[in-house]
Amino acid sequence: MDTNKSFRCEDYMYFSASSLPPKLDMHSHKYYEILYFGGGDAAYVIGDRTYHAAPGDVFATAPGEMHCVVFNSDAVYKRQFIQISDRMMEQIPYEVRRGVTENICRGRNRIPAEAVKRQRIGAYFRLVHYNIGKNTNISDFMIRTYIMQLVAMLGEISVEEIDSYAGEKMVIADIKSYISRNVSAALTLDSLASEFFMSKYYLCHMFRSETGMTVKDYINAQKITRACELINEGVNAVDVQKQCGFNDYSTFYRTFKKYMGISPTGL
Repeated sequence: MDTNKSFRCEDYMYFSASSLPPKLDMHSHKYYEILYFGGGDAAYVIGDRTYHAAPGDVFATAPGEMHCVVFNSDAVYKRQFIQISDRMMEQIPYEVRRGVTENICRGRNRIPAEAVKRQRIGAYFRLVHYNIGKNTNISDFMIRTYIMQLVAMLGEISVEEIDSYAGEKMVIADIKSYISRNVSAALTLDSLASEFFMSKYYLCHMFRSETGMTVKDYINAQKITRACELINEGVNAVDVQKQCGFNDYSTFYRTFKKYMGISPTGL
């Protein structure tokens, strides 16, 4: 089948591509998003969580949930994703969709490849891909039913099964938790190394090996996530800069624009 394909309508959007890694800044959507990771050298940052992606993993995010992808090499990035509007999601009975909207999104965003394969999730992506772009009433109906079945099958995967694949070293979890609790501080590699009684070189190597991203990128991603929350609450940009631990506004401005693609006042 053709690898690259896209289609958007009011209730859903489908995208499939195989390409060199694009520039993907921290962002959110007004839709639910379910992404099937086909290959590449990538880590997904969703809120204060980081997931090193393996082929066959599925990642799900809720509307407004901040996320980005960090690439560690120029390996070809293969992915398919489906975005689903609130209106379409609400057409699915609550007891059917709640596994996705309540359990997977907002806390357990990665569904491991083993569970994805067992539930044959890839088949639903293939069926949607096959019917996209035919522009008939029948194809639209079929796509909608496949998307709803996809949500239902993902929701059948238990919380216990998802959690059993978390597999993160305790020290990495502690470091990430410390960063989240101290996002308002001027965190540096030196201060973290001192806090956790290890050399900064070992800390850098271990963190990147476990999470797929650098310590600096992770700190900045968490700070910008918090900055977006504060701006959406009505806090002015100068106060946001101070509350997110940036020493000066110009550094905050450059970092925000790098991750979000717009200025702090343009959000």
